Amino acid sequence: MKYILIISTLFLIACNQELEGSNDQVEEGVFLTADQQNQAGIQTAQLKQMDIPQRISVRGIVDVPPTHRASISVFHGGYVRYFDLLPGKRVRRGDLLFTLQNPEYISMQQAYLEVKEQIAFLEADYNRQKALVADAISSEKKFRQAESDYLVAKAKQESLKEQLELINIDIAQLEEGEIVNSVRVYAPISGFVSDLSINKGAYLSPQDVAMQIVNTEHMHLELKVYERDVTKLKEGQRIEFKVNESDSLLYGEVHLIEKVIDSKDRSVMVHGHIPDSYSQLVVGAYIEAWIETGIYKGYAVPAGAIIDMDGMQYVAVKNSRGGKDLFQKIEVQTGQRNGDLVEVIDVSKLIEKEIVVKGAYEAIK
Repeated sequence: MKYILIISTLFLIACNQELEGSNDQVEEGVFLTADQQNQAGIQTAQLKQMDIPQRISVRGIVDVPPTHRASISVFHGGYVRYFDLLPGKRVRRGDLLFTLQNPEYISMQQAYLEVKEQIAFLEADYNRQKALVADAISSEKKFRQAESDYLVAKAKQESLKEQLELINIDIAQLEEGEIVNSVRVYAPISGFVSDLSINKGAYLSPQDVAMQIVNTEHMHLELKVYERDVTKLKEGQRIEFKVNESDSLLYGEVHLIEKVIDSKDRSVMVHGHIPDSYSQLVVGAYIEAWIETGIYKGYAVPAGAIIDMDGMQYVAVKNSRGGKDLFQKIEVQTGQRNGDLVEVIDVSKLIEKEIVVKGAYEAIK
């Protein structure tokens, strides 16, 4: 029995020596030589305290001011005659968008010309009756009737004139006898065509919106902030945001804060200014954003130092063991993220440790 025990002990010692000599790996970490570290591009640094921004996480959209968005509709319905637009096409203020045709346009112009001619007669009769009444030759009743007919005709002419101008009929040309059978619809602002809902030959009623024109020259952020965070907001605060799943971070600042909390979801809207150079953004795009509300002291590591594994987060640290470099992973809890830096909350196990800031995954393979 004594001989069996001695043989078993020697066998275990031999196995441990063989494992350490061949793989340089033990249960608690991985041994790497200097050459192996250089080949893997591993770099280390000690944890340092720094200013970390205190932030609130919000969501919102890219939008434009109401003055930079126009809904195109008409005051008097008609059939689309000319139309040559596609969504995304750029138009300038005053450009022709489409033309409409309707026999009623002709009737309106005819009515205007007829009442214009009537006014000349009615005005002459009014002035004549006025003079006759003054000389006690005609009755007051005839004068009042002539006056009424004249004023009613003038009001009708003004009404028709306003209606014709609303559908872009040139009154000066009309008074010269030029009647047109179609009207033109022009762009009220410069921008890009969107939400196009017409086609050639379709009837467009006054209740319909033919299209939208959006001017993207002054895009901004519309962010929803819930009541619990409203008191932390101030104008001028820095905003960091990204669009959809993009990894690119963009920046802006708080410009306006809504002063009334929405009773439905207990939130306010925050208007954020962004540089005009962010022309790659698309109006209506959803964004994820962070508003910086303060600064506090904390510890952070480069984002590349964080190892995500099995739903947990770790950092790799380098220790010296018997003249060799041993790399071990230590579980951490992360906090705020600021650009390429990630806050580490519990740092008691990391103080004065050499943390792998580059090549972290390679260090623990």
